[in-house]
Amino acid sequence: MAEAVRQPLLEPHRLRVRDAINGLLLSSVAGLIVTGWRLWGENDRLAGMTDAEFAEATFGPEVWGLGAAALFQLFWIFWIGVSRNADPIRHFGLRFESADVLLGVAGYVLVFGASWVAFNWIVSDSETDSGVESQVPGSLANVPERYVLALILIVGVAVPFIEEVFFRGMVLRALERGFGTVLAIVGSSVVFGLAHFRGFDTAGYAVIGFATVAGLVFAALTVYTGRIAASTIAHMLNNTIVMLLVTS
Repeated sequence: MAEAVRQPLLEPHRLRVRDAINGLLLSSVAGLIVTGWRLWGENDRLAGMTDAEFAEATFGPEVWGLGAAALFQLFWIFWIGVSRNADPIRHFGLRFESADVLLGVAGYVLVFGASWVAFNWIVSDSETDSGVESQVPGSLANVPERYVLALILIVGVAVPFIEEVFFRGMVLRALERGFGTVLAIVGSSVVFGLAHFRGFDTAGYAVIGFATVAGLVFAALTVYTGRIAASTIAHMLNNTIVMLLVTS
């Protein structure tokens, strides 16, 4: 049983630190370019909108940007895998064991605890109405009903999988090769937290803090099991439940 749970990832030397850095920078640029392209020339129209109207008008471009960044990360993983002659199962941890379900649920419980602390203790009620709503961009808290299912599938299922392969399967492993396991866990988690930047206010900082703690949990699960299945389950549970609560 113990051997089934813990199967260390193999040969981290196949992945390099610059692979992670380049992937992070390029995927961020891809997301910004696509979002900007979808909003090009809309400033005057958006200026006079109510919050609800603004949310509906910008929802599409935000999803396009999120999708572009995620797709580029997927492309980058494939490209690095091919160029480094890496086996996705051995080097990116794409394996599954039944124990991953329980570990994933346990990981989500820890992440939920971090969320509760971040948004109900650190952030006051006067600064944010809901800890759950603060985990996502403001416009997503007023999603048109016709987009709810697509949002759950994209943000709750597809994005967590891609992010886990990218941040834990590649970034964590690349940093581990260069700096060791402990610094890799911390470093990849900080980067994961910064990737969830939401603005220069208390709620925005709390989101970064929450995502960083979540990243620590996901990274620890990956290092412990030697695969990303448990962290992916925890990540999907978190995002899906957040989306259901925000859009209900």
